[in-house]
Amino acid sequence: MEGTANTGGETPHLDYYRDALAKPHYGPSYRGLPIQAFQGLHEHVAALAGDLFPAGGRVLDLGCGRGALSLRLADAGFKVSAADAVAEAFGATKAVDFSAADLNGDFSNLYDAPFDGITAVEIIEHLENPRHFLRQCKAAVKPGG
Repeated sequence: MEGTANTGGETPHLDYYRDALAKPHYGPSYRGLPIQAFQGLHEHVAALAGDLFPAGGRVLDLGCGRGALSLRLADAGFKVSAADAVAEAFGATKAVDFSAADLNGDFSNLYDAPFDGITAVEIIEHLENPRHFLRQCKAAVKPGG
């Protein structure tokens, strides 16, 4: 775990999210980790990452949930770091570096070097300030990333 960022105040959605992650999941999964996204979305994002990010590059998966996409990206050869507000739900700990982070706050300073690419799937609509989130993403990615 690289670090923790927190703004000091959790979003109203966080308790709902924590409860949802604690419930059994009966839908699709990737290597045993539940996929909590629209069907086929993780496959599509992984294919885009393969086209857009350099092979073996550093990728940051934000709002990673249980880690299914993070693990899929690691299996595709990327060096993956992941971040989410609910650390106890993350299940890809052996393959992916994880940081507990409030994505409404300043999280780009958790990482020592910029990333080649960032994924943020089905998360931005849950954030208090999407523009701040995008500014933090820009600060965490290499120029042109």
